Amino acid sequence: MKNKRKNISVEKTGDDAYSRIVDAAPNTEKTNKPKKAKRKSRVLIVLIILLSLVLLVLGGMGVAGYMVTSQDANFPNVFIDGINAGGLSRSQTVKLLEDKGWSERVGGELKVSIPGDVSFTLDFVTAGAEHSAEQAAEAAYAYGRSENILNNLFTYIKSYFIPVDVDMYEKTLNDDYIDASIDRAVTLMERETGKTGHEVDKENCCMSMVKGGGEIKLDEALLHDTITQALKDGRDELEFDTLAQTLVAPDFAKLYAELAVEPQNASFDENFEIVPEVIGWSFDVEAAKKLWLDAEPGEEIVIPLQKSLPEIDSEALRSLLFRDKLGSQTTYYTWSSANRIGNIKLAVDKINGYVMLPGDTFSFNETLGQRTEEAGFRSASAYNDGQVVEAIGGGICQVSSTLYCAQMYSQLKTTNRVNHYFKVDYLDYGMDATVSWKNPDYKFTNSREFPVKIVAYCDEENSALTIEIWGTDLDGSYVQLRHTSEPVYDEEWTETLIGYTVRGYRDVYDAEGNWLKTINEPGGVYYFHEEDIQWPPEKEAQEKELLEGALDVLEELEKENAEGGDGGYLFDPDEYIGGYDIYA
Repeated sequence: MKNKRKNISVEKTGDDAYSRIVDAAPNTEKTNKPKKAKRKSRVLIVLIILLSLVLLVLGGMGVAGYMVTSQDANFPNVFIDGINAGGLSRSQTVKLLEDKGWSERVGGELKVSIPGDVSFTLDFVTAGAEHSAEQAAEAAYAYGRSENILNNLFTYIKSYFIPVDVDMYEKTLNDDYIDASIDRAVTLMERETGKTGHEVDKENCCMSMVKGGGEIKLDEALLHDTITQALKDGRDELEFDTLAQTLVAPDFAKLYAELAVEPQNASFDENFEIVPEVIGWSFDVEAAKKLWLDAEPGEEIVIPLQKSLPEIDSEALRSLLFRDKLGSQTTYYTWSSANRIGNIKLAVDKINGYVMLPGDTFSFNETLGQRTEEAGFRSASAYNDGQVVEAIGGGICQVSSTLYCAQMYSQLKTTNRVNHYFKVDYLDYGMDATVSWKNPDYKFTNSREFPVKIVAYCDEENSALTIEIWGTDLDGSYVQLRHTSEPVYDEEWTETLIGYTVRGYRDVYDAEGNWLKTINEPGGVYYFHEEDIQWPPEKEAQEKELLEGALDVLEELEKENAEGGDGGYLFDPDEYIGGYDIYA
């Protein structure tokens, strides 16, 4: 049997038309299709409704989130270090904090100490470790406000149930402020600890140095981190000395070799200028090492110095010069003429203050120079070839003779000395020294260890000439003068005494009076003045006969001259060479 298919007419009027389609033949698949379509349609409707509701809710929440975010008030239950600032505006929050004494709660400082005795402070508020009232109010207002207004809404709702203290939150530190403070302090530290080497303070007997001077480099990155943590911990003090490199101790043994000296006495150079003394210095090397190890970087280390003084310093040595009067002599010129006294004073001025170094020889003629009127000398009585005459410079032999005595008492070496032809009336035998230009000269040598100085002066009131020799007496020894004499007889009249041969001696004794030695002085013959010689009568008769013969010769000469002869002298005065100008 054949199935019959009915013709179906369909009006395309939508889903309802589709539902009215009837298939004459039974078909299960075609029968279920309308039912599935209906279910899908209902689901879609539900989804649309739900989506609309979600959008409506989200829109409402967005509006609510915007409203809570943009309001000029803190979220509920927002506290600042225990102070409830919920619902307040920023200005109200600032006033509340001020009323609660916020300025007393904050504003502390962190003091940071680094090497070189350098310290600096960081303000907690400026560093960001604490909030000012304004900053705290801003933090309270910022709580719960972000770019996501829905999150802001949830935080707002949550704050009703869960209070929050914004001061407990981690604060953002001001790294620029911290680094700038570190840079300034490090610059100061490097200046304070930049002194290299060592300094010796002899006045205070010490040597100083800076540990690591010029080499101290801090680990600045670690210093920054350490300061950051100290700010977070609320500390008020911090000491930091961690270096970027290890310091190397000085070579104290080498330093000792450079500094340590043995004391040396002051001395004289070849010109008897003082060579200053050397003070001895030393220090304990091991003690210096320990001081360095115990010191902090940048700390000044003071190392004691041991001072050793020499036995003789410059002042003591200088005090030795011309300290002692070694010898002196005074003679008198009571009955001298004005010219003679003037010559004596002029000679005194020329030798006064004369200094002789050890080994120097004094020459009377070289010191005074030639005695001339141009030089200021005057004519006065003098001995000339056994005669008393007037001569330029007469009287200066009293100066040379007085000096000779002072020289002998001073234990200086006689180099050249000649006695007068006659004994002088101002000194005993063997104590005089005659001079004339250019010879004889009087000379003596400084045979002592120290310089000597001649001090000469005249006492006009007492008509006295005094000459002293000053130097350095090291042993206290002294001199006594004496002389011996032997008679001198005339060669022809051998029993007639015409003078004495005199020898002078210096007897030297130690400070306790014990004889040490005797020094022989140059001797010489002293003749009597003619009127003081006791000639025998036979000599007088002989001289009378010779005189008469001479008179006869003169008469003959005068007679020849009267008769037209060439006359002339018994001798040529220009060829005559007389004796020395020996000034008495």
